[in-house]
This record gives sequence, C-alpha cells and structure tokens, in this order.
Amino acid sequence: MIAVCPPASSNLSEYISFFEMYKFPYKLIKTIDDIKNNNDISMILLCGGSNISNSKRDILEFSILEKYYNKIPFIGICRGLQIAALYNNGEISKINNDDHKELYNISSFHKVIFNNIETFVNSRHQMMVSKVPKNFEIIAVSQNDNVPEILLDNKNIFVQFHPERSDMNRLLLKYLFVNYIKKYIYNKDIFTNMNEYNINKVLSYCYINDYKIVSFKSLKKNMCMSDNDISNILKYNANHFKKIKNKKGNDCISLI
Repeated sequence: MIAVCPPASSNLSEYISFFEMYKFPYKLIKTIDDIKNNNDISMILLCGGSNISNSKRDILEFSILEKYYNKIPFIGICRGLQIAALYNNGEISKINNDDHKELYNISSFHKVIFNNIETFVNSRHQMMVSKVPKNFEIIAVSQNDNVPEILLDNKNIFVQFHPERSDMNRLLLKYLFVNYIKKYIYNKDIFTNMNEYNINKVLSYCYINDYKIVSFKSLKKNMCMSDNDISNILKYNANHFKKIKNKKGNDCISLI
C-alpha cells in the first residue's frame, strides 16, 4: 500500500485516477501516526503542489522523512523531489527557463535524456534542484538546461515531472515510474517484462515524433534497441505492430 501525503484538494483527483488506473492500493495520511498504525504501508508518496514554504504540510513531510527515510521506500513527484533533496542536504532554486512552466493550467513539455534516450516529459514547476545531494544518482536530465528530472537514492525514486497526469500516458518515463512502484508493492522486478518495456519505447518514440512508421535503424540508434528486441516486438505483438519496408527498401515497424 502507498501512504500518500496529499496534495491540494484541487489536484487530488489526478492522483486518485492514477492509483485506480493501475490498481495501486493507497491510503491518504494526515498525521505521522497514520503510517505508524498501518503495517501494510510499502511506499510513501510525496506529491506535487505549491512551493516549499515551512507550511504545516512541509513540517509534516519533513517529520515523515526524518522518521521513515531509508526504512520505507519513498517516491516523490515534483515538489516531492524537492523536499526530499532538501532533507538530504541538497539545495533548490527558482528556475528561469520557461520550458518547465505551465501555461493557463496546461503542462508544458520538454525533452529529457534518459539512459542515452531522448524522450519527453510534462512540466509544471517553478523550482528546481540546483544542488543534488551527494548520495543521489541522477538518472535523467532536461536536454536544454540539465535540470535533474529523475533522482535515485537506494530504494527511493524522485521525479520532477508529473507521471500521475493523463498527458503522460504514452510516454516512456511514465512506464518506468509505474514499474518502479510495482517493484515494491508487488515485489516484481522493474524489467521483468522486457518485451513490454520495449513496446513502450517504440510507442513513446512514435508518439514524440508523430510517426506511424519507424525504421529498424532509427530504433537501434535513437532507442538503443537490438535486433532481438525488435524481433520480439513483432513476434509477440502482431495486433499493434507489423513489419514493412519503406520507399528506400529499409526494414520498418508500422503501427497498426
């Protein structure tokens, strides 16, 4: 079960929809005792929200970090990444690049680099981690300005984007975030199903570039896929993909 430090009520419905979509059990917590008195808690989620300002919410979340960090895995979204960084002696600062800011309550999107793969994430934040804690590993950064987008610390994962939002549904890093949660709720390895992982890589690549046909060469170069990866996608997912040749005679995957 995920213990959820709730965001503002106006954003709560997005998180609930996310949990229900993936059938993640969750419990909204209001005090630190809500965690202490529940033995089923397997992860703690620090949600997004307004900037950190020593509010009652901040005090509660710092106290939860103090009591449970490295005892129960934490996941943090946007503001949750920032408060976890501060707790671990990192620093945050105001971000100046408009790529990361929302416009009229609509997320902006920008490119990030993850594992040498270029993909997109949504963004709705005004602050960034300007000094990454020493014990944190940077997994993904924004392409234009190297803002940390995914940070790992042992069993804890923190993301600067908003995977709970439906506008991330077809993007690769939402899939990775979801599978990280599955790892600790259901004791499943993140990459148990490599075929499913590669399907999401192809779908993400096509969605980002507005492609319906993508060459084997592009998948190998831009998505770090092998011949075996591509072969398995075609073999086990005939309802989604088929092999064709483009006008140049190159082997391609076509979305059905």
